[in-house]
Amino acid sequence: LSFPFFFLVRCFFFFFCFLFFFVFFSLGALGCAPTLLVTSNGAARYALLADPALMQASQKLESLKLPTGGFGIIARADDGSFDLTDWGIRP
Repeated sequence: LSFPFFFLVRCFFFFFCFLFFFVFFSLGALGCAPTLLVTSNGAARYALLADPALMQASQKLESLKLPTGGFGIIARADDGSFDLTDWGIRP
């Protein structure tokens, strides 16, 4: 496969991640009920880079990627700030 193909795939991936987390944070800002997001290929780690408080909390983690079958919980406080309550939990 050629370079342009990989470049386009990578651009699509980052656009999808941006759109995914924009919708996630927008819904939270509107005060909607809890939202369940399902993702693959480690895209969830980009949520931790989308907010300064989450970025700071993520520095304590062993890895930003969620393990296969794992989940993370990002809570939104009444003041609008985000809190990383759990990350990398496997049932």
